Amino acid sequence: MGTALTGGTTADLEGFVRAYVRELRRADVSPEQALRRVKDAVGVSLATPVSGAPERIRDSVVAWFVAEYYRAD
Repeated sequence: MGTALTGGTTADLEGFVRAYVRELRRADVSPEQALRRVKDAVGVSLATPVSGAPERIRDSVVAWFVAEYYRAD
């Protein structure tokens, strides 16, 4: 998954994030590195707060990342 995601719905974005996180976790990528890679792939700034829809997307991406990376299976 070396390319950034473009277009699609929020559900598409969530599916992409969760699938990518599973792949990174299976590869034993640290949480910090994995989040950085997800951020780069999605193209959303996760470090700098912005207003409006991008902020909600950023928050959602982080929530999906945490839920998937730390799921208990």
